[in-house]
Amino acid sequence: MKYLISVLILIIISSCGTGSDGDIYITGYNAGVAMYWKNGIQTNLDNGGKNADAEAIYIDSNNNVYVAGSCVGEAGSSVPCYWKNGTRTLLDQLYGWVNGISLIGNDLYLSGRITVDVPYGGGTLSTSKAGSWKNTTLTVLNGSTTIDVGWANSLFVSEGSVYIAGCNEETQVYWKDGTANTLPVHGELKSIYIKDGVFYASGDSIDGLNFFAVYYKNGDMTKLSTPNTASLSIANSIFVDSNNDIYIAGYYKIAEAKFACYWKNGQLIDLPDGMTTHSNSEANQVIVKNGNVYVVGDYYNLTTSKNIAAYWKNGEKTDLTFVESEYARAISIFIK
Repeated sequence: MKYLISVLILIIISSCGTGSDGDIYITGYNAGVAMYWKNGIQTNLDNGGKNADAEAIYIDSNNNVYVAGSCVGEAGSSVPCYWKNGTRTLLDQLYGWVNGISLIGNDLYLSGRITVDVPYGGGTLSTSKAGSWKNTTLTVLNGSTTIDVGWANSLFVSEGSVYIAGCNEETQVYWKDGTANTLPVHGELKSIYIKDGVFYASGDSIDGLNFFAVYYKNGDMTKLSTPNTASLSIANSIFVDSNNDIYIAGYYKIAEAKFACYWKNGQLIDLPDGMTTHSNSEANQVIVKNGNVYVVGDYYNLTTSKNIAAYWKNGEKTDLTFVESEYARAISIFIK
């Protein structure tokens, strides 16, 4: 009987940790400390100081944990870096951060945003640029000697090719293996997904002074629906499941409040934050595993005046940080 009880307790503990969908890894930050959560257990990353974040994560076949983000550089500002199993590698002392990470074979690929000095008017001008790294070698995607302003938002690997979503000179663009593909739309691409050779992307476009969420399937752009009173909407990430259903995470804004949501095949689905009085919430990434929809993001708790990192599974919210949080966000998710 004691043996049976022990076995049952072990089963309960195990099921609370991993779950049927696998281990859940989520990246983010709290009060300037980069971190990730594995099945809800927080791991702080060596930052070099309180001015860091963790924006993307990848787990390889050997369960090595790669996290991309930023840490504190020599000048005390945020610089691009990544961690492998908690060990930090600085990519540069340029101001910026990394927001995409993946592997092809033994090579590590990363994307992000950096600031470089470019020639201008007989001197130099500090300019935001889209950057990519193969291992630790930097490539400036939108010209290292031009004043074009741009950045990269995310990275996706498919059949040995590296796709990076971003913008250049306020125009949507993506790079495939370093070659720019510009879309004739003002705004930026936030996320790319390739399935069965079909190109999907999400982002936002500018309609006058306001942004509205859009997605692409191959070259066709679709504007995503929002309430009539919404003044703007943002589509942060895109995912396509085994049934070819299209999921997009983001938010829309009414008056001064942001509302976390996702769209499934264009249909808007709100994500509840559990607050009696709503303030702000955002959804940053969505993935689907075994039919379960996972969305990571954050919301503002008016009672405690804290920004809380959280995730939703099929619409049910789980907090990752609590009342001791200063300002916390959950940015990306990986399930293995």
